[in-house]
Amino acid sequence: MISPAGHWHTHKDARNRRPAQTRPAGVKTEVRRVKVISAALRSNMDRVKRLFSLGTVACALALAATGCASQDPLPQTPTVVAPPTVVETFSGSLIALGTTQHTFTVSQLGEVNITLTATTLEPTIDPETGEPIPPPDPKAVPPLTLSIGTPTTTIFGPVCAALKSVEAKAQAATSPHIIGSALAGNFCVSYADTNGILTNVVDYTIVVAHP
Repeated sequence: MISPAGHWHTHKDARNRRPAQTRPAGVKTEVRRVKVISAALRSNMDRVKRLFSLGTVACALALAATGCASQDPLPQTPTVVAPPTVVETFSGSLIALGTTQHTFTVSQLGEVNITLTATTLEPTIDPETGEPIPPPDPKAVPPLTLSIGTPTTTIFGPVCAALKSVEAKAQAATSPHIIGSALAGNFCVSYADTNGILTNVVDYTIVVAHP
């Protein structure tokens, strides 16, 4: 015979078939609720697994980045400052309120020493006779401004833009007035009567030692 469902069944199957069991309506509702809850739990578990996987990757990347950042820095080559092996001597005469300058070139990073080694007051001239009047003490030169700087041209002409200045009196070259380090480039040294205290012209000698 053909069942209404369209499937073949033998009589033996019919005899051995258990009678259909029915559940009360309340039980069916509870079963459906349990299924819905189970499906929701599975969905949440899947979501947690995905988040955990992403979190694991993020942690791994973070640890890798931390590991890279915590590595010891590469050793740096110490900066070598060359000694002042080149010695240049500059001489000139400075008038009241005047400024003189001399340029020099540093070939590489190195130490630069500047010393005002000698100063002498020149005689003044008697306006009536034209005869020289020697100063009481030719070595009594007051402290004047000694500077190191960079040569610059302005509307007033070339000037030495000071990087460091000191008030200096002449002394031995073994005791530099200015000691520092300079990069390779062009520099200048200037000697100036900034405050106008001179009454005699000053002859001077400046020694610059640089690499």
